[in-house]
Amino acid sequence: MEITQFLNLLSKVKKTGKGKWMACCPAHGDKNPSMAIAESSNGTILVHCFSQGCDVDSITGAIGLTPADLFPPKDERWQKEEAGQFRIGGQPFTAYDALACLAFEGLIVATVASDIDDGLVPSPEDRERVTVAAGRILTALEYVS
Repeated sequence: MEITQFLNLLSKVKKTGKGKWMACCPAHGDKNPSMAIAESSNGTILVHCFSQGCDVDSITGAIGLTPADLFPPKDERWQKEEAGQFRIGGQPFTAYDALACLAFEGLIVATVASDIDDGLVPSPEDRERVTVAAGRILTALEYVS
């Protein structure tokens, strides 16, 4: 659902900043705006009732919606690269997230390599985990090449 469609279902909507509004909470018959509304960078609509602490189900149900309506429609284009973000399983991750993952996988490889250097023989589980780490590192390389 688009933010404008959502805002049109509320009363006494006031813009409070970029991508932020206040409105009357429909879940408890608010007379003065006590519900904060924000639109996240991916288009998800966030709501919070400051007066009664109404939950999302109550807020959306009061205006004939479900919590799922607060999320943007799925679009296959978002499954590919977009503005420096990638998606795996529909969830976005940034370049920072990718580097953090690579750092962790590198740590796995370095730990097992250090054990080998110390004369230890890796267990079958350790060998399998290093194989997984190597695969993840190669997959990350495919994304950037």
